[in-house]
Amino acid sequence: VPTMLHHFWSLAVEEQFVIIWSLLVFFSSNKRMVYVCVLSFVLSIALRVLAAGHLNGPVEWLMPARLDALAMGAWVALFVRRSGKDNRLSNWSMLICLVLGAIVCATQLIAIHGSRTLSHALNVLVIPVYALAFGMLILHVVTHPTQLSFLRGKVVTYMVRRSYALYLFHHPLPILLMRAIPF
Repeated sequence: VPTMLHHFWSLAVEEQFVIIWSLLVFFSSNKRMVYVCVLSFVLSIALRVLAAGHLNGPVEWLMPARLDALAMGAWVALFVRRSGKDNRLSNWSMLICLVLGAIVCATQLIAIHGSRTLSHALNVLVIPVYALAFGMLILHVVTHPTQLSFLRGKVVTYMVRRSYALYLFHHPLPILLMRAIPF
């Protein structure tokens, strides 16, 4: 049964991350935070893999199970801060992003046409690939701002400025419309 607030779990994950990560950043050096990012990324994947066969319920909704994506974003920020905009990884970031995107597409096609167990396993493992792909995309956008200038266009800017509200209402509105319109 769909609920109108079903998607708010991700906001709770983000709030928990901001509180905990802020404390870690405050009390740690940049070098130590790089290690924290990598460790968080790996432990998040391990938690999802271990919990997938043993827990009933959506372990993916818990903050520790979503740390891979959040840690990837933090790592990109640290990387750009330490390395600047001219470095070897940022020069390859778009190609890496495209390769990872192809892997995501392939695994999603396999998941759609595979068994339920295979589908769940691939979804558990594809989350970090999404995180890596988007991390490389963000790295590329930050280090090569003129190459993807369409991202600074009026339509994209308009959507970005309203993205939080769009996220809040993208799920409740269809539910409300389905309830309001008699079939």
